[in-house]
Amino acid sequence: MHDWRWDYGWMPHGFGAGWIVMLLLLTLLVVSLVILVRWFAGSPAPPSGTAPPSGDRALALLRERYARGEIDREEFEERKRVLEEQQ
Repeated sequence: MHDWRWDYGWMPHGFGAGWIVMLLLLTLLVVSLVILVRWFAGSPAPPSGTAPPSGDRALALLRERYARGEIDREEFEERKRVLEEQQ
């Protein structure tokens, strides 16, 4: 009689391990899609609760400018005092 089972050459006949191979391929496809989407989306913005308050950011920028020599000590101290009064 004729053997009507599918034979792909690399998969066993019937219900053998073919479903495992298909499950692995599907998992590989899903993981690849997730990686591609995350890569194209770029790094996410930090949650709003973790962002430093604007005064802290301003003081950090002021310190950076002072460290680079863009402003002198007198200007740094004056601007720092103004920032601290605003908080």
